[in-house]
Amino acid sequence: MPINFTPLLLLAAVLASGGATAATPYSILRNEHTYTLQADGRYATGTEMLVRIDAASALAANREQDIPFDAGLERIKVLDAYVERPDGRRRHVPARAPRIVGAGEPTDDRKFRDRRLLRIPFDGLRAGDKLYYKVVATQFRQASLIPQFFGSWTTPPPGPYGVTIDQPEDMHLTTQARGFTADAQRTTRGRIITRWRYDGGDYPRMEVGSVNRTAYRDMLAASTFDSYAALARTFDQAASRQSTAGEQLAALARAVAAGLPDQRSKALAIHRWVQQHIRYRALYFGEGAWIPSRAADAILQTGWGDCKDHVMLMEAMLTAVGVASTPALIDWGGDLYTLPEVPMMYFNHVITYVPEIDLYLDATSKDIEGGYLPMDQLDKATLLTRTGAIGHTPAHQAGRIAKRYEVRLRDDGAATFTYQIDYSGHLAEAKRTIVRNASAGASRAWLKNMLTARGLLGSIKADYGDTATRSGDFRIGYEGTIKRFLPDGGSKSIAASSALWEDINNLVAGYEGDKKRTQPFRCEENDIVESASYLLPDTLTLDSVPQDVHISNDYFDYSARYVRTGRGLDIERHLRSRQSGSLLCTPQDYITAGAYIDAMWQDLQGQLALRQRQ
Repeated sequence: MPINFTPLLLLAAVLASGGATAATPYSILRNEHTYTLQADGRYATGTEMLVRIDAASALAANREQDIPFDAGLERIKVLDAYVERPDGRRRHVPARAPRIVGAGEPTDDRKFRDRRLLRIPFDGLRAGDKLYYKVVATQFRQASLIPQFFGSWTTPPPGPYGVTIDQPEDMHLTTQARGFTADAQRTTRGRIITRWRYDGGDYPRMEVGSVNRTAYRDMLAASTFDSYAALARTFDQAASRQSTAGEQLAALARAVAAGLPDQRSKALAIHRWVQQHIRYRALYFGEGAWIPSRAADAILQTGWGDCKDHVMLMEAMLTAVGVASTPALIDWGGDLYTLPEVPMMYFNHVITYVPEIDLYLDATSKDIEGGYLPMDQLDKATLLTRTGAIGHTPAHQAGRIAKRYEVRLRDDGAATFTYQIDYSGHLAEAKRTIVRNASAGASRAWLKNMLTARGLLGSIKADYGDTATRSGDFRIGYEGTIKRFLPDGGSKSIAASSALWEDINNLVAGYEGDKKRTQPFRCEENDIVESASYLLPDTLTLDSVPQDVHISNDYFDYSARYVRTGRGLDIERHLRSRQSGSLLCTPQDYITAGAYIDAMWQDLQGQLALRQRQ
């Protein structure tokens, strides 16, 4: 699971602005953020907000304003807060009214105790009023794990927005601004003060599957790191202290890898052990949110940890059996495929990389077999913290779904069927985990949905095979009865379906999600084979079937074959989709592939025409 770096990156809240609408019944009139940096790495964060309540529907969400902070690192103070009536009268929030409250669920773990919210009440707030607050959070001690680091990465809201950085004159600060204007800079008393202004803009609608927004959307980044290698060193200084195996842990690692012949098999065995024996538990706040702070031996003893802890334990165990590895910082779940110029912690996750065999492993992903990665970790830049080098995860990995669907039609229009699905590669354990973890109720619901989603009524039962194993291919078998498969009436036609569930038809329909594209998007890799047999009763015969189709280009290999048999029809479809070398596609790629998508879609809407035998 990913970790959250929001507190350290000082991401300002993205608030809707402009005139009030049904979606945003308030207006942001002022949204200013000031960072005052000290030479030793400490800094103060100032926030100034002025919000107009344009409709009563905004009152509930705005009567209290919460500002998060780290009580173990910062002191927070309200400099001013008030409600302003439409006639200009101001009602100040009493000095004792703001209060400190906990953030999230209470916990006995000291690593989670410092999360706090400063809650400012705006009593008597009415539609038409303005609320204002100015708050400053000041670090009272130097961050022990990440000294002399400041980083801010913000995606601006579409309204007026300002960022000011007040820094020592001799402090190195790298910035990148897109859509912002540096409208003021002055030097005074050995300090440089720079303000960036964002006047708002109309953000384009995010198209279906759109990714890599940091490459083209407005943003402001500022960091005291001068390179990604420097950022890697900061992480690694802490990691190297935490990834040493004690005697008990080293003995465990040797036992897990005993008798295995090569580095890959040892790495996969240790990955499997950590994956199965260490529970995932997130750490979202404070310095430990992105710097390793727990020793491998302690992680083993507690049996839980976040992604950094999984990696520290993995590295300690791998080292104990002679396999060198490095933490690899990565963006997981987001859409960051191209690293921005300013080196910062854009990454929200860390996994393990074994350079000798060019293998990435993620022990926090409990539903992925070792040797594979979750789909949204593919084709991503990584920062290898041991060397400071930029790496890259594979763009593609093996995975196939093969389906066999057989329908036996009866004279009365009913049918019996069997349906078999084989999952291989990275898809096998992912599907097996879903089945393994499903409740009895959930299993019954999706079985029912397999028929009702097709507009069919009947019964179905499943054979899920062996769900206890954690590797290798996975097969699911279904069989059932459909009460009314054929339509009523003299002339009959049925869909030329080559599968009952999770079929190529649904996949191609997804390609049609946005007919006009202006943004880069992810081209999913798929390899699906579908075979179907329709066995007709003696009273029916085939009148017409679709034409065979074959499409081959840089994006798709698609084929559909319709073969008449003595008793009915066999259908075979195969779709393989991938773009060589990358998961990213451009708007031009979509235009080029559009005609092929339409041709596939037309085939998938084909019908089998039946008639009564004379």
